[in-house]
Amino acid sequence: MEVNSETFAPLVVPPPLDEPPSPTPNDAVDPSPDTSEDEFKKLSKDNTELRAQVSEMSERLRRSSSLYESNAELEGSISSLVQVKNALGEDLAECRREVEGERVERMKLEREVEGEKEDECRRLEVIVVGTESATPQKQAPGSAGGTIISSTPTGEPSTPQNSMGQQGSSSELRPPGSTSSMASEKSTEEESQEVLIGLLKTENNDLRVKIAKLESDGVGGGGAFEKLSAKCSSLELGSSNLSLVNESLKSELSSVHSQLDRLTAQQDSSTATNDLRITRIMEETAAATKRAEEKVQEKEGEVERLRETVENVKGQMSRAEEFKGRLDASEVDLRMARRDLEGSEVAMGNMHVAMQNLQGERESEIKMMEQQAEEEMAGEREAFEGRLEALAEVHESNVAEVRAQHKKEMRIEKDKLETINFKLEGNMTENVGLRRSLDEAIKRLQASQEDIIDRVLMKNILLDWHGKSGDERRDVMAVMASLLHFTDEEKASAELYFERKEDKGMVGRVVGGIVAPLPPPVLDVEQLEGENVRDKFVSYLLAESGGD
Repeated sequence: MEVNSETFAPLVVPPPLDEPPSPTPNDAVDPSPDTSEDEFKKLSKDNTELRAQVSEMSERLRRSSSLYESNAELEGSISSLVQVKNALGEDLAECRREVEGERVERMKLEREVEGEKEDECRRLEVIVVGTESATPQKQAPGSAGGTIISSTPTGEPSTPQNSMGQQGSSSELRPPGSTSSMASEKSTEEESQEVLIGLLKTENNDLRVKIAKLESDGVGGGGAFEKLSAKCSSLELGSSNLSLVNESLKSELSSVHSQLDRLTAQQDSSTATNDLRITRIMEETAAATKRAEEKVQEKEGEVERLRETVENVKGQMSRAEEFKGRLDASEVDLRMARRDLEGSEVAMGNMHVAMQNLQGERESEIKMMEQQAEEEMAGEREAFEGRLEALAEVHESNVAEVRAQHKKEMRIEKDKLETINFKLEGNMTENVGLRRSLDEAIKRLQASQEDIIDRVLMKNILLDWHGKSGDERRDVMAVMASLLHFTDEEKASAELYFERKEDKGMVGRVVGGIVAPLPPPVLDVEQLEGENVRDKFVSYLLAESGGD
């Protein structure tokens, strides 16, 4: 960003005005008209110059007031930008809190689903354990006391055996794992019971055959027949007991099967219900996850927009800092202008005092001259009156000559006064032309100062460029190009005419804002030539512009 040289032009401080000498008693007694006129002319010229300087300072004060107004507007915009930044920070924090809340709710929902799954698994385990405990191994009632006496083919009675021992493992009730296993176990138990009953019936028929044979043969007498009858009755009693046991086992088995079917149906219904609940919970979890992801994406988009807004705010704040620097420079210029204005006001006051003193001196001189003229006229009148009567005729011609001489002197004085006025007008016209030439010299001086560069600065930049490498060396070259006002062709030849991402940072802002520094003044105030302000100011401008 280039600095406007017209807005921030350096103030030219004029050398202090020489205070007019205070009137002395000798001057009051014996005034010199030529000296008073010269001082009046000098004071008039100084007054004109001071008025021009005061108008210039007033113009600068007006510019400073406009800069103050722009500063106030910038401060208002900065405050509004700060408020926008704070609001954006609050929105960003709220978005982060909402995203964190969504994440916490999602984790809670997942924990609830896991807990429900674990509870469902525990309930299923409890149901299976209860089913196993409800169907333990059972022993048929009366089987311990019921014995079966069978005879071998030789006719010897067999040892009594436990009826449940004959059935073996077929009488054990096991919890079915599935419907097919329950049906297979049921068919196996029925077949074993039918086989046992068939064996018992076969033995019973064999015994009856033997009894009938014994009765027909009559072997053994009545005692053997009674014994065989007792055995037959006991066998019939055991058969009836076995039938009862079989019926009770069948009834128990049917009840167990019905209970197992009911438990299986309950388990299937509870499993389907749990599957539906788990499916619904999973769908709700997926929907909530999707909504949370969408919200997170929306918040991320808002965060990106907020970041862009923050970057814009930072850019505006950097520009505000630039304007603030310019405002500080303008405040310095304003303080200098105020000091100059105060000095000019003091000089104007001194000039007014000198003008008043000069006016008083001129009035006193005119009064003294009038008094002297009146006294001389009175003396001459008295002398003439004394000699008038005797020398009236003699001196008539002399009086006419004296009057003519006096009129001639008056005309001469009047011509002198007109000449003085004409010279004054010419001097004023010459002053205006000189002022224009001085303004033109100031413009040339300001235009020539843009091409002046400090040798020490260029030497430091070249040494820094020689000591750097890579991007740092290119940055130093960019600073040099900005300082020397390279054209596009010169930038292209120096490989600087392309944009980089790094140029948008601090180096790019520094390169755009560098201008050549102002050189120190050529002459001091004590070295300026001239007796008045005008001559010293002309000498100062000629020395600065390089003129002879």
